[in-house]
Amino acid sequence: MKKSKVFVVIILLLLSTKAPAAALPEPPVPGCQNLEAKPAKPIHLRGKIFGTYLPDGKRYNKLSEPAAPDYFEVGMLDLDRPGSPIKRLTFDAVHDAEVRVSPDGKKILWSVRPALDLFDGDNTIVMANTDMSERTVIAHGDSKYLGIPSFFKPGGEKVMFSSQGEGDKVAKLQVVDLATMEISEFKHRFKGPISDPQMSRDGKKIAFKSQDPKDEDVVHIYVMNANGTGVKKLTKLDYRDEDPAFSPDGRTIAFERMYGMTDHKGQNPNDYFFGEGIVSVDIATGKETKLTEPDVCGKNELWLPTWSPDGELIMFTRGLHLENGEFTHDLWVMRKNGQDLQRVPNSDGMMFIDWVN
Repeated sequence: MKKSKVFVVIILLLLSTKAPAAALPEPPVPGCQNLEAKPAKPIHLRGKIFGTYLPDGKRYNKLSEPAAPDYFEVGMLDLDRPGSPIKRLTFDAVHDAEVRVSPDGKKILWSVRPALDLFDGDNTIVMANTDMSERTVIAHGDSKYLGIPSFFKPGGEKVMFSSQGEGDKVAKLQVVDLATMEISEFKHRFKGPISDPQMSRDGKKIAFKSQDPKDEDVVHIYVMNANGTGVKKLTKLDYRDEDPAFSPDGRTIAFERMYGMTDHKGQNPNDYFFGEGIVSVDIATGKETKLTEPDVCGKNELWLPTWSPDGELIMFTRGLHLENGEFTHDLWVMRKNGQDLQRVPNSDGMMFIDWVN
């Protein structure tokens, strides 16, 4: 056979041979959550945010001793003035945290600790006018943990917080009468430990968290009447559900859910990462709605939700782990159904917030 014919036969054979199917692409490996990548319609923000923030640096390392300017201070972010920086309200070299505003918007509460994550040292709860005048210590505990304070609504004439000393098996609920500054124990019918108490705007219900008696790593959200009766368990899954926040109409509670540890770690072997997200629960039906997905890498921790005064939006703290072991915060906001998630401008370093008109 001539060479020309051989070439023709080879070409025909190649053309008639079915090409092997192209290899399917590998499924994408789940990566760290990129909140900025989500499309969102802009949300027009109104009101004021009072909270804790780092005035300088905007980052800290959980495993390092605090040093100025790495102390958290109380600050205010004016949403009615877009682009304005956080206004610093305290200048003390201690850690200020867990800020709450009175129903009339004239006074604020906050906790004072020697270190942000140190709960067994001296703890103090302070109240002042929003301009920081008339500052008053309303509760102090020597080597006693004082939990997140909350104004008793609707009038705000009293303050509630949890208190637990070294000899206490469970935390007790304490109430301060702001007219007399007398502290009394809040009587209730719940037998387990109680913390993070928050009262509904109408003053009829109190939400709180409590550890599961069979597994201390599991924490549930409960609600009870303002007189301590009618306790109802709202969450039942085996997660850590914390920091309950009532919607203004009192029908829904938003909270943070810790789904457990993730595989992601920074360079520091002692820095642990958790998958956390924001969930809401209908008080009447117990139906849950997952508002944010947890980060599979654990670099974004979403927690500490608070509602807008009109109940249409939910703002929360995004804690961001960096590979060098540092940790930083900012605020994110979304609609109450979880849509249009976006960053709050000029909120670097802010957390433990309350939102008022």
